[in-house]
Amino acid sequence: MEPNKKYDITQIDYIRFLFIEYSKKHNIESDKIYDPLEFFKKFRSQITTKNEINKIKVPVMKKRKGDKCCSVAEEKLDHYNFILDTTHDNSFGGGIMDFSLSVIDGEDWLAGGSGDGFSRWMLWDSLAKMPPFYFAKLKE
Repeated sequence: MEPNKKYDITQIDYIRFLFIEYSKKHNIESDKIYDPLEFFKKFRSQITTKNEINKIKVPVMKKRKGDKCCSVAEEKLDHYNFILDTTHDNSFGGGIMDFSLSVIDGEDWLAGGSGDGFSRWMLWDSLAKMPPFYFAKLKE
């Protein structure tokens, strides 16, 4: 990522939450195949990178070679400070705020975010690589 550049992003790790909380409001149905670009257009934010890029240790969740499941380890990653504009993202209240993320090299998502350290934000251009998906029906 380059400093002082605008990127469109969307948060992908909460799509199940979107289904549960926004299904009626945004006509999200279960067992319907969704194209990622079409689905996420209602949940699209924009970031503008600032000049500050630092290498800092952050918790990263990955499946390591030989492990059966994921583990958390600290890794030094590029950490970016942004201006986040959620004006057109229907899952936020809308507005502009300072924000920061770490970038995992070689992945199609941005990691970090404020809080848990595991939020996943995908660059809009990378959504084209994401396969179609659907939501399974919730068990009552």
